[in-house]
This record gives sequence, structure tokens and C-alpha cells, in this order.
Amino acid sequence: MGGETLLLWESKNSFKLHKGTILVCLNGQEPLKISSQKGSADILGPCTFIAEVTSNGGYKLICLSGKPVIRTGNDNAKIHAGRLVLVLGETDSLGSAYDINLLLLLQSSLLINGFTETPPTMKKIGLAVYSQQLRIGGKYNALIGDAVNDEDLQMWVLGKKGKDKQSDK
Repeated sequence: MGGETLLLWESKNSFKLHKGTILVCLNGQEPLKISSQKGSADILGPCTFIAEVTSNGGYKLICLSGKPVIRTGNDNAKIHAGRLVLVLGETDSLGSAYDINLLLLLQSSLLINGFTETPPTMKKIGLAVYSQQLRIGGKYNALIGDAVNDEDLQMWVLGKKGKDKQSDK
């Protein structure tokens, strides 16, 4: 859990994330239900991911390894490593998926690098980083996003020369 994270364990395989960020390594086949103030999804399949609450009451999920199935009330989607997907609040569905730079995320994330021992899936995460770097090369340096509501996603693209751009989709 991140430093300012607040969550409630509802059962063995279900919790509600009120605020903050978590890193989860799923090794089994049992689904894990993650809810936030407004969004909810079941995550199935061995994988490693980060979930972070967004301003609209949903959350974003960043897959670091594996290819989990994300299941909401209205949608099912298989998410590949290196993809960010929004679990939307009001519509109980999934938003668009975006490629993110896993290498940069791994280098800069205290949530991943703050452990005295590396996560047990670190080798799989490393393979996902290698595969993604072969695929995307140097298309961008970083994307940072938040959802203020279910229709608008704010993305900040951090460039090489300090020319940061914001776009609303």
C-alpha cells in the first residue's frame, strides 16, 4: 500500500479502496474484487498490477505483468502488461485502455521500489518491460492521468525537453 492509502478488507478476496494506491501480485486463479467509492471490478488471472483511486470515485488499474481479465457489471476486457485502464464509477464499466511506459514507471515508483525484497513477480515484470520496449521504443516518456468524471480523462504527457502537454479526452 502507498503511504496515504486507506482500504477496507470486505472478505478474503474483496476490498474497497477509499484513497491512495496499492500494488497487488495475484498468483492464483481466484478473482479479486476491488471496489472504490463508485467503481468495482473483478480481476482474474495471475498478474501484477497497481490500482489507484481517481477523482471521479473510480480507479485506474495499471497492469505490470500477466494478462488479467477485468470484469465489471457491463464489461469484460483482457488487459496486457503495460496498459492502463479506468474502472469508471457512474457507469459501472471500463474506460479506454492506454499504453504506459513500464520502464519509466518502474524506475520512478516508490510503491514498487520501496520494498526491501522485490515483489515475487519481478522477473515477469522485467519480461513485460523488455517486451514493451521492443514494441514501443521511445514513443513517449511518461503519461500521467486522472479521471475527474466518467466522460473526461485528463492526461499529461511529460516530454524530454520539459515541454509538458495536457490533453482532455
